[in-house]
This record gives sequence, structure tokens and C-alpha cells, in this order.
Amino acid sequence: MIFSRVLLTLSLLIALSCSSTADGDKEVVREKRSIEKTEASNTINFYKNISLEEAKSLAKKENKHVFIDYYADWCAPCKVMEKNVFTEEAVYSFFNERFINVKMDVEDRSVGSEAAAIHNISAMPTLVLIDPEKDVIMKERGYRDADGLLKAVNSALSNL
Repeated sequence: MIFSRVLLTLSLLIALSCSSTADGDKEVVREKRSIEKTEASNTINFYKNISLEEAKSLAKKENKHVFIDYYADWCAPCKVMEKNVFTEEAVYSFFNERFINVKMDVEDRSVGSEAAAIHNISAMPTLVLIDPEKDVIMKERGYRDADGLLKAVNSALSNL
């Protein structure tokens, strides 16, 4: 009897915490954030905690495109790409020179989940290339090795 009441109470708490606001829209909770950029000599230098609009603005200012790596902490292929692909010299040299590189955690409630919703991200990793004037010019789902990634990006750029 006590177990049933505890279980019912927990179920109600979970249901209430997952519910949306009265007008049917999901409540957006923004956390404080500060833009960070990794500075390493042997990997892609990614911005973190940067919004889509901030990345596009920076890309316009520097006359570059935006490259977004949508990932999740639990995503094994994302970790393999970070360790084995983004650290390939041909990859990081190419990306660091030509792009504003952004890592977006799809579960980050400050900017990542909002950007993921805009780009309809449903699988990780998803790699997106944006022309700040034309929006998305490439969207690749799933793991890519170094050659596959470079070919996909070069193909997208050649179609501009």
C-alpha cells in the first residue's frame, strides 16, 4: 500500500515535470553561458556555448562559413570522430582555416537544443555546414572518417 502511494507520487511528479506550459509551447530554460573557443594545435578549434546567430555573425565578419558538429555526451560515434577524425592534420588544418567551427550539444538547454530544433537534428553526430547568407548548404548524419568528411564538405562548397 505504501509502495503504491510512493510509486503514484513519483509518477505524478515526473509527469508534471515533463509537461508543457499552459499555451502548449514547451518552456525554454536558458542557462547563463559564456562563449568558449578551444585553442589546440592538433584538432579543430571549436566554439562552444555560442548561439547560431552569434556564429553566423562571426562568420560574416570573417568571411567564412559555419561548421557545426551536433553531438551528445552519450554518442559513441561522436567521441570517435572527436578523437580520430577532428585530430587528423588534413581535417583540422582545412576546418580551422576556412570555418567558424561550432560544437553543439543537443542536450544543452542554453543554445544546443534550440539550434538542434531549428536544424531538425534527430541523429548524432550530424554535421552541418552553413553559408551565413544562404543558411544550410550541407547536412550529413552519422560518422564520417577524415576522407568522407572532407569529400562531403568540398562537394557542398563546390555547389555554391
